[in-house]
Amino acid sequence: FSVKLINIHKVQNFQEHKKNLISLINLIPKTPLTEKGQKIIHTDYTITPSMHREYKNYFMDHIAPSFVNEFQNNFNCEELALDTLWFQIYEKNNYHSWHTHPNSHFTNILYIQLPLSTKTKIIDTEKNPIEVPIEEGDILSFPAFLKHRSPANYEEQSKIIISFNTNILR
Repeated sequence: FSVKLINIHKVQNFQEHKKNLISLINLIPKTPLTEKGQKIIHTDYTITPSMHREYKNYFMDHIAPSFVNEFQNNFNCEELALDTLWFQIYEKNNYHSWHTHPNSHFTNILYIQLPLSTKTKIIDTEKNPIEVPIEEGDILSFPAFLKHRSPANYEEQSKIIISFNTNILR
């Protein structure tokens, strides 16, 4: 018995979307996050939800529709809810330690800019750390109960991601 729980969605026309997303993300005032287990130079995770975020609209209009369609086909579901969407920028020596995403079925990460040494690590159900072969323009989806982390960025290039949670409604 085998069920594929990890999915990689390839974003079409990614280079155009990359440029647009980075420029829209850079409109958000720089807000670092340095709590226990994480050091992130810029994120909107802690900014008030009422603040306008144009990059979210862009994502929902240009990227989400094909992602949702593929996700629904791959996981045989009729309705999918996307929620809690945020971005994170990791400069040199930034990281996010092992964590899960409670109250969600799946965690999803769009890799906008990805230095080689900063690929997300996941602890599988056998408690083995694995590295999924992802690249820029991929959306990695996996069960939200699996522990994962963003290892320290030792590169000069920043890592830029958009993360969001999904729930299968039916």
